[in-house]
Amino acid sequence: MKAQKGDTRITHHAALALTASLVSVSAHAQSSVQIYGIVDAAAAYVSNIAGHAAVQEISGIMNANRLGLRGSESLGSGVKAVFTLEGGFNINDGSMLQGSPGTTRFFGRQSFVGLQFPWLTVTAGRQYDTMFDLLAYSAAPYMSSYWLRPGVASNLVGANGSSADFDRLGGVRVDNSVKAVSTPINGWTFTSMFGLGGQPGTLSTGSTLSLGARYQGEALGVGAAYTNFKEPNGSGNYVTWGAGASYRLAELSFNALYTNTRFTPTADSVQVVEVGAHYQLSPWLSVSAAYAFMLPNHDSSNVIIRGNRNQFGASIDYAFSKRTDVYAVAIRQQTAGGNPAQIFTLPSTGIGMGSAQTLVALGLRHRF
Repeated sequence: MKAQKGDTRITHHAALALTASLVSVSAHAQSSVQIYGIVDAAAAYVSNIAGHAAVQEISGIMNANRLGLRGSESLGSGVKAVFTLEGGFNINDGSMLQGSPGTTRFFGRQSFVGLQFPWLTVTAGRQYDTMFDLLAYSAAPYMSSYWLRPGVASNLVGANGSSADFDRLGGVRVDNSVKAVSTPINGWTFTSMFGLGGQPGTLSTGSTLSLGARYQGEALGVGAAYTNFKEPNGSGNYVTWGAGASYRLAELSFNALYTNTRFTPTADSVQVVEVGAHYQLSPWLSVSAAYAFMLPNHDSSNVIIRGNRNQFGASIDYAFSKRTDVYAVAIRQQTAGGNPAQIFTLPSTGIGMGSAQTLVALGLRHRF
């Protein structure tokens, strides 16, 4: 009988020890996975598509449509494993986006895994370069993604399913890249990235080097970025850099941004200056306005874009909730010298058919 009681005590002690061990493991390996995305569709009027106007449904006017997974797992001592898998899609027909010739990308927007330390996060995979960070100082977040520059850079930076706006603000994804982002210190964050070219016999051809620094205070934000893409054929570099600032005064916020893009084989470059303002009339209603000026050199032969461009825009947004809003946006671009206008990725007007293009859109966006 005593032996049985003793066995019971032993069993209870073992159970308690096992339970404590499992609790310890559970606490040590805390993890989370989040599903997120944006669904955005708009009806739009577009002028000067080969000299004619069109009314069409456009997928992702305010934000590109996406579906993603992000997660983390605590590894102890303040270290976490992190990952992001994000793909884009066209809401009009359900097709996948971010593809490239001969390649279907299921997670074409972002796909990376890494380690987050208390002072630094290091990730590897398909990621944005630091020019994408300057989007915070552009009018595009409240003027729509179609506020971005003409999408003409695919033949210069590679058609790898990235946004093709020539100064890379819309997000050029760098394949086979390693990225390090510092934890903010007194409002400052520093970023470095290197995209491996992967070509035998050379470490630089086809590679990407990207550096950035940002400061974010309660009202003031400033940032600068630099990206150097070395052409895979060794012909030269596609170099983009810029600096911007934002300032918030109560319900009114301002932004200003400068970018400089240069293609070294031809010495062609384009400078862009843009300013914008955003006013929150109420918790549900906001209005915005913006202006951008694009100045290429070698006007008659520039391989990036030709002709000085003035771009004007205005938008209004009404939020039904924190996740769902309806918006209206109007953008007009005018070029000099009879060069064809092109708003972001809209089809270009034909040569001699006018040097202006207008986009007016009404859309609905849901974020989850």
